[in-house]
Amino acid sequence: MQEKTNKALFFLEKNTSLFLLLAIVFRNGSLFFYPPYGTDHVMIHTAVDNLLQGKGLSFSVSGPDDLSIVLQQPMNEWPPLVGYLIYAVKTVVINSRATDMILMSAGTILLLLALRNIMKMVEINPIFQSILWIIIATNPEPFRMAGISDIYSCMCILWSVALSLGFVKTGIIKTPQLFISSLIFFLPAACRYQYYPVVFIFPVFLIIAGRLLKQVDLIKKGKLSLLLVALLLGTQISLLYFQTGAAARIADDKAGFYFDNLFHMYPFLIKGFLNTSYFENLFFTKSATAKAVLNSLYFIVTVFLLLRGTIFIISQYKKTDANNANGKRDLYLNKGFLLFISLSTIFLLSLLSLIYSPQNDPYGMFTYVKEGRYFLVPTFLLLLLATCILQEQLEHLHRRMFKFYKLLIVFIILINLSLFGKFCYNIIAGKQKIQGASWLKERETVFEEIEDQIQKRKRPVVVVGNKYFSYQPISDSFSIIRNLRQLEAAGLNTTKPIQLLLITQPKPSSAEEKFIHEKKPVLIFAGIKCRMYQLIVEEHTF
Repeated sequence: MQEKTNKALFFLEKNTSLFLLLAIVFRNGSLFFYPPYGTDHVMIHTAVDNLLQGKGLSFSVSGPDDLSIVLQQPMNEWPPLVGYLIYAVKTVVINSRATDMILMSAGTILLLLALRNIMKMVEINPIFQSILWIIIATNPEPFRMAGISDIYSCMCILWSVALSLGFVKTGIIKTPQLFISSLIFFLPAACRYQYYPVVFIFPVFLIIAGRLLKQVDLIKKGKLSLLLVALLLGTQISLLYFQTGAAARIADDKAGFYFDNLFHMYPFLIKGFLNTSYFENLFFTKSATAKAVLNSLYFIVTVFLLLRGTIFIISQYKKTDANNANGKRDLYLNKGFLLFISLSTIFLLSLLSLIYSPQNDPYGMFTYVKEGRYFLVPTFLLLLLATCILQEQLEHLHRRMFKFYKLLIVFIILINLSLFGKFCYNIIAGKQKIQGASWLKERETVFEEIEDQIQKRKRPVVVVGNKYFSYQPISDSFSIIRNLRQLEAAGLNTTKPIQLLLITQPKPSSAEEKFIHEKKPVLIFAGIKCRMYQLIVEEHTF
């Protein structure tokens, strides 16, 4: 038995690159069954389609003052980088699905390569590196629902971490490296607004590390990098404000204090290691009470582990020799950096969830801590950090505890492998469904219905309601009202005949029910995911 164990460990140690390659292959292969979809994704594609038609990265919108007038509203829900990336690829390949696959595949490969570099920087040994690649390859949890902006912002942050750790290790930053790395430090903010504060952490870390390690060049280059990042972010903010009238856009939701939102937090720390969705769907989705208990348990365990990990890292750093014997002080400084990046991201998401009312979207209640795609950064960094701690502690554990942790690792691998095997079997048997396929199919049906109404009625369409179905790549005689509240406040004003289409969920919201009751629109489409009502509006003001 011991001989077989030694052979397995030897195989893991000598084939780390093979397991990395398998992780790349399996994660990219799974993109065909977990493609990006959802409201954010279709909205960005709609803006890109307008850009391809020469209208700019924008949406065709109508204002409440005159519904018949169509204006181009620049996209301000996200920074423009991802939109321009999609535009660059879509110009060549035309097809939206192919564009998504190319960008997601490239982003995933770069993300995994960044993880590989960080593993080496924090001195994870080859055996544990191979174990991590097995977990990443077989566990789809962190990648579920991830879009292009999520993958690319996470990838840029991970490369920023890898570059920062590399500079601290060598103590030298050449001038070309400084400019390139500062650009990479900034790029997460060019993908998502939530990373505006995070981009400053990397140059500040270089300054702090330079002071602690007494490396003057690191301090100087860190300050210069901080200035460059600030200039890049300031330039983006100025351009966005000039183009869209807003430097950033977080939410239109009602502000307040909503502590209950935190209990819906995605259990990123647990799901980074283990594919738990199968068991959740099997035992917990049928009962709302059981689901609530599970969410609360996840939240408590996550907070406990984060606190324990933080206390451990701080205490170990304080225990290390100030003279940095064996490089231990540097190593714990690096681990502290991974922890701080993770906690900063978690804090920002928690703050947004605390101060904004939860939304009801087509997929259920939404708040910023609920979706795993927002937690990609802490998921991967804490996965690596937990492995670092476990690797170090195994050397000092009692024999019984050593066996326990060894069995725990084997258990995690076996669970992930068995569920991954089930996934592969479903593919071979033709049972594996593509994520979001039913939503996409109904969206295409709604697209055809809108075009049919334009041709049939010979008057422009103005759409309001469910964003997933409202934002469509229709070029002519089509516009969007961003919010039903605009119509409630101003009434239905138009100088030309139009047809107003209200798209709701199968069960309309209270505001939508009020509109339907008062205006008496006709139901013209009833699908599984949405309903579409039509109201003919003539040339007058209500």
